[in-house]
Amino acid sequence: MPAINRGRIYGLLAALLGGLVYINALNNPFVYDDHVHVVGKEAIRHLGSPGPILMSDQFRPLVNLSYALDYAFWQLDPFGYHLTGVAVHCLNVLLLYLVALGLLRDTVRLSPRDPPRGVDLFEPARRQIIAAFGAAALLAVHPMMSEAVGYISGRAEVLCATFFLLSFLGFRRGILSGKKRWTLLGALALLAGLGAKENGAMLPLALLAYDRFILAPADPEGAGRRVRRLHLPLVSLFTIAGIVRVVVLVGYEYDALPRPVMQNLLMEGTVIWRYLLLMVAPVGQSVVHQVRPVTTALDPVALGAAAGLISLLALTLALRRQAPMATLGGLWFLLLIAPSSSVIPLLEPMAEHRVYLASVGLFLAAGAGLYRVLCAVDFRGPGVALLPRVALTVVLLVLSVATVLRNRVWQDPISLWSDAIASAPGVWAPHYALGDAYKRRGHCKEALGHYHAAIKVLPEEPRAHLNLGICLATLKQDAEATRVFKNVLTLEPDNIKAHNNLGQLALRAKKWDEADGHFKVVLRKNQRNLEAMASLGVSAKMQKDADSAVLYLEGALVLDPTNTYALMHLAHTHEALMKDPATALKLYKRVVSLAPDTLGAAEGVHRCEEWLKLKR
Repeated sequence: MPAINRGRIYGLLAALLGGLVYINALNNPFVYDDHVHVVGKEAIRHLGSPGPILMSDQFRPLVNLSYALDYAFWQLDPFGYHLTGVAVHCLNVLLLYLVALGLLRDTVRLSPRDPPRGVDLFEPARRQIIAAFGAAALLAVHPMMSEAVGYISGRAEVLCATFFLLSFLGFRRGILSGKKRWTLLGALALLAGLGAKENGAMLPLALLAYDRFILAPADPEGAGRRVRRLHLPLVSLFTIAGIVRVVVLVGYEYDALPRPVMQNLLMEGTVIWRYLLLMVAPVGQSVVHQVRPVTTALDPVALGAAAGLISLLALTLALRRQAPMATLGGLWFLLLIAPSSSVIPLLEPMAEHRVYLASVGLFLAAGAGLYRVLCAVDFRGPGVALLPRVALTVVLLVLSVATVLRNRVWQDPISLWSDAIASAPGVWAPHYALGDAYKRRGHCKEALGHYHAAIKVLPEEPRAHLNLGICLATLKQDAEATRVFKNVLTLEPDNIKAHNNLGQLALRAKKWDEADGHFKVVLRKNQRNLEAMASLGVSAKMQKDADSAVLYLEGALVLDPTNTYALMHLAHTHEALMKDPATALKLYKRVVSLAPDTLGAAEGVHRCEEWLKLKR
């Protein structure tokens, strides 16, 4: 079989592996941030209005666009969103195969040294293909990729990796061929990657490392010319943009940061080592990790982690002549993990999906190591030649099983967050999310304890208080729910949700003035708040103020013409207060057409039709 055909088959095989291990993730539900980024995001539901889609998240517009495309085909069926994520992952596996194969060929073709012992003139292409397959297959099946691929809100990492790898391939082809169209393709892919996630900005540094450690030794003069014409402008531009972004974040958003910048920097040194350990031995994975806090610049563990990273970087650079591709891979990992593990504090200091694109560097280094092992054996010896391939098969099989098992944890939000609590009992997020999972299923009694646990961990965070109050109100514990919502207002006096919820409780208790006061506070802060507008209409209806009821309810319908809650109350206002069965009938019929099972709608249609018959 010609080498080129064999190469295609190996690349497609690696991509196929990436799809097979995620088959059992396709039916997983929406979890955690999916309810914010997908289920609750109105903008993605209108594909014909690209402006709101792209502007609803100004830093990641392409991710929102991908969600909008999913919604156009699948609405809110999570299967389609998972299918897209797995398909993009398979594409990334194929792109990594092409990158690894190209780097191996560059390393062998441009190396001034003699080929390693055992290499004969007829086999290097075959060895390169197998090594590139090994690198790509590791990305395909490694369980540390499961959060980025199997978690719909991890789409940013996976999509950014696609454009990052495309950009790298385009720039590489442009450098080697001298054709500007490839460089232009690389630049366009780079811009697209930035539209998916900010760490796409590290591409110029990765490209410079490729040129410096792989191409430059064979062509120092050409490398110097490329530094002046390509690398220096790109690196300078993105460095300035990165500095501006950090200055803006630290200068204008400092009070909103979850922890001080220097504390975060020291903490993230230990996080990077934990990522590395999980890549080597993926044991103890979790959607949330508990990270040891760092409170002083002299913390011995943090200083030891920083010293270890510096030593790792020095060792990586020291190997640049003997193992240039492994050096590039090591630098790739450190560069791509830096945006999420550096000076910019994120709410969760460690999250497995952030390692997706960075891990490509480790897989490239593994591919380079596999190539050296293959070069050390005699392919003509039937027994010895099989050993590295058998070992690779065993590793891939073990990792595949681990990924399939990890996907199963994501099949149920309750199992996912129970697993996270066992791993990180002192972290707020899993307690809150487990309470939320029970609440979404209507099991408010089971949710209460988990919301209390979340509040105990992070009492100043209002979300657990709000959902605790909602569950208490659902269980008819109105006095306790009122106390909880008022506590939210001590934390955030302008919290719209707390005012709305207090208004609903007052409405239920027939405390009209108190209810109206809360709803009017909401409208002063947000004139387009549908819940407050509709609730004021309901309050007016209950007080038999027909004119005010119609005013507010019609105002709510201007905001959302399909809101069956406002339609039902407006219909009842026209029927019961204004004695206008004709208008009420039209409104009831609209409700039936929108939601046939709405309680009381069909009965309203029947009553109004009978009334109109009697009037005739």
